[in-house]
Amino acid sequence: MLGSYVKIGYRNLLKNKLFTVLNLLGLSVGIAAFMIVSLYVFSELSVDRFNKHYHDIYRIEVGNWFTIPAPAVPILREHMAGLEAIAAVEKSGISVSYEGKERYVGDALFVEPDFFDVFTINIIRGNGREALAEPDKIILSESEAKRIFGLEDPIGKLLTVNKIFTYTVTGIFEDFTDKSILQCQALSAFSNRKTITGREDFYESWSNWNYQGYVRLTKGSDPKSVIESFNPTFNTEVAKQDEERSEVNFSLRSLFDIYFYDNLNKDDFCNHGNKLYLILFSTSAILILLIAIINFINLSTARSGLRAGEIGIRKVCGADRIDLIKQFLGESFFMTVISFLIAIALTEIFLPFFNQIVQKKLTFDLFSNPLIVFFLIVGIIKITILTGLYPAFYMSSFKLIAIMKKENFRGKRGLRSRRFLMILQFVISTTLLFGTIVIYAQMRYMLNKDLGYDKEQIVYLYLDEELRNKADVLKQKLLSHSIIKEAAFAHSVPGNFVMEWGRETDKEQHVSFFCSPCDENYIPLLNLTFVAGRNFDPRLESDKEAYIVNEAFVKKHNMENPLEESIGGKKIIGVVKDFAFQSLHNPIKPMAFVYFFDWSWMYAVKFSGDNDKLVKEIIKDTCREINGSEVGVSYLEDNIKHLYMKDRLFSKTFTILSALAIFISILGLVGLISFEAGRRFKEIGIRKVLGASVLQIFHIFNKELFVLLGISSIIAWICGYFIFTDWLQNFAFRIDLSWKYFLLATLITGFVSLLTFSLLVIKSANSNPVEALKYE
Repeated sequence: MLGSYVKIGYRNLLKNKLFTVLNLLGLSVGIAAFMIVSLYVFSELSVDRFNKHYHDIYRIEVGNWFTIPAPAVPILREHMAGLEAIAAVEKSGISVSYEGKERYVGDALFVEPDFFDVFTINIIRGNGREALAEPDKIILSESEAKRIFGLEDPIGKLLTVNKIFTYTVTGIFEDFTDKSILQCQALSAFSNRKTITGREDFYESWSNWNYQGYVRLTKGSDPKSVIESFNPTFNTEVAKQDEERSEVNFSLRSLFDIYFYDNLNKDDFCNHGNKLYLILFSTSAILILLIAIINFINLSTARSGLRAGEIGIRKVCGADRIDLIKQFLGESFFMTVISFLIAIALTEIFLPFFNQIVQKKLTFDLFSNPLIVFFLIVGIIKITILTGLYPAFYMSSFKLIAIMKKENFRGKRGLRSRRFLMILQFVISTTLLFGTIVIYAQMRYMLNKDLGYDKEQIVYLYLDEELRNKADVLKQKLLSHSIIKEAAFAHSVPGNFVMEWGRETDKEQHVSFFCSPCDENYIPLLNLTFVAGRNFDPRLESDKEAYIVNEAFVKKHNMENPLEESIGGKKIIGVVKDFAFQSLHNPIKPMAFVYFFDWSWMYAVKFSGDNDKLVKEIIKDTCREINGSEVGVSYLEDNIKHLYMKDRLFSKTFTILSALAIFISILGLVGLISFEAGRRFKEIGIRKVLGASVLQIFHIFNKELFVLLGISSIIAWICGYFIFTDWLQNFAFRIDLSWKYFLLATLITGFVSLLTFSLLVIKSANSNPVEALKYE
């Protein structure tokens, strides 16, 4: 019996080649898309799980502020119940040189020895704890060590850090991957950071909240209870050291939540994912697989009339309904296995392309990971049931008398279910396409929106201590070049790290705001607009104790006459029009500029014409001439685009998924139309003999498709509106959901469907009627 089922199933596949190809192609593409997206989802959900104590690691936060002052660390270590280890972390770029070759290391972490008790770091060679426990020691990532030392053994070698300090390399650690929130190329002792900056007092101050604090709690501890019991003790201890400190309420955020949480006041220099995008990707992949399954079911039930004779003969020969169900499920299993094999090949082919889009290093190693094999087996069983169960029960339900009367040869049984499933396909395709259009429109809006400042023809660079001390020389040499129009010192540029300050007004009101120290040239360089007051004047000593604020600052703190107000004893001398100094995901928040050179570590340069490459060379050559430094120069416009990098990657990926959904839907439509045209082949011939034109025949077939498209469009509009209204809430500045987006999505889906439909129907209508009627 089993051999008979296999033979008949195999013959059916060969006999109906078109349906076999359409089913295999649609199901294979759907499974491949689902597998690739699943790899991405599992990768995102596994971030930081390599840490031995993953479930017990937390970051200390206050509201949406993620840093702590350095003096808080000993209090935490002494008084927090259930604390196993604590590590204060500061990230900073350093320049390192070896044998005259200088290199900038952007991801250097300065940490305490307890860092190894919190995070799991794989030390490949040498000693890691020694570097964190003693001064003038450093450990490097494996890739960074190769870049600096080549094939030499780095252990024990001396590195010159920031041109002044000499550090000994004591260890090499395995590279951090994108599966870690922390990104690091070098690790050194926290105390070394004090030496590099030369500001010991800075690290003993309660005013400088610049360090991330990670704690590992005792296994099984309740983080909420731990932090709630600790906060009163902390505030009591702080009051003994600094009576002016206001009370704080710390909270603990788990590693998993850190990765998917970036609603912060400033960049925390951590690797972040996006939970909403993950949900949308997962949903899209499931919907694509659902469309492929719907195709399989539709084509199987549509062809049921062609197999009625076979079913009748089997019933006459004694086969019961269970036997028939087994046969049809067996055929579905056979098709599913073949589809999975093709899908695995497609996954291997297209995974590198997908990695380029999402900037990941996903791998699909079938034989080295037993878990993948397990999921494949489970997937085959589930899809076999989903694709085969309904057709099996449907076709096995045919009555023997009805078969002999040839009632089912018309193929109308199951027509309602096929129509419902086709509507569902069109709803999914149109909704995904609508989402693609909305996402593209939002990306275009953000990249082209007037941000309130000039972002083109501006470059910036970070200054080391020596360059900063020769600021006047640097400025003079740069401005001597005709293509350089303006140059300014600043703490940050739009899109970069901005400090948040808390001060008291002269009305004893506490205000918090973002602050960017700069010189008098910075505001004109960005071309910010003054709505009141004036710019800094270096000739006025009082301006060194003054603020220029934005409109949001004035509104937030209800200042009727801001130029008559002061903050922390410093007068407000100007108000600039609001500008987007952060991503457009965020509303414009209160911000102030202060004339404070000591905090200005960045140099911004505006140039003229299309001299992008030339101006970078001029800046690099000038810095090299002054102190031999190799500096990195970045475009401000690229910095703004980087803010939306993940949004653009999401847009590209979602577009591909939408295209796949439409492609699979069209495969199903081709199959159903081909079947319908074959079933009504004689009807078309008779109509042509009686004088019907090709257009009239086309119209007869076309009416039903228009009805299905109309119903699905209405449902898709409703679904799309609610889904992408919610998505747009992630942006403080966003587009409106115009009816044009709905119409465009419907027109594209309708055009592609009608074009496919028309080509197949017209081909049938143009056939010779003699072929259809020669046996009548």
